[in-house]
Amino acid sequence: MLLSILISAIVFGCASYLGMQLSAALGSRSPRKREDPDPKQTQMLSIGLTICSALIGAVLASHGVAVVPFAIFGFVCVCLCAAWYSDVAFGFIPDYFTLIPLGVVVIAAFVQREFTWMLLWSMIAAFLPFALAALLSKGRGMGWGDSKLAALGGAVLGLQLSLLAFAAACLALVAVGWIRNRRTEPMAFAPYLAVAIVFGLMLRIITSPT
Repeated sequence: MLLSILISAIVFGCASYLGMQLSAALGSRSPRKREDPDPKQTQMLSIGLTICSALIGAVLASHGVAVVPFAIFGFVCVCLCAAWYSDVAFGFIPDYFTLIPLGVVVIAAFVQREFTWMLLWSMIAAFLPFALAALLSKGRGMGWGDSKLAALGGAVLGLQLSLLAFAAACLALVAVGWIRNRRTEPMAFAPYLAVAIVFGLMLRIITSPT
């Protein structure tokens, strides 16, 4: 058990780190980037997210999660780290880190014969409020990448849990904006969505019978 926990932690940490390196390569070459990121900030971000991913892998292994959900959770976790990094460093989220994992989740549901219309409705219900905000703000207050990330969250969390998690993420963003006196400035929203998605998934796994 201890060896599997250690291996899972290493795999999750290394995979997330490589995902963030891919995010850095894509962002640095994209004309959509707002400005060149601070190397010290991005380095600390990479280290922090790598450690957090390793801990997530260890927790999943300690709870004996089955192979398929373990692999899907791992892939989603890597993409969330990459989306977080890209949004903070470059101000946008590439579709690679939202649409590809969303497709993987849907395909896995089909293969395991777990696909239902509720899954589709959860994706749409999570996507629409953020898409409306992106449309009204013209990408300044809310980006389309955030909307696609929310759709991914709806697919993996389900309707009720995703709405609760994203409501908490929005409240946290507002609170941080007030505390940092950045109420009128755009802030990266991917970190809040990513934390909400991971926390919801971890809560579901920890509370479910092994």
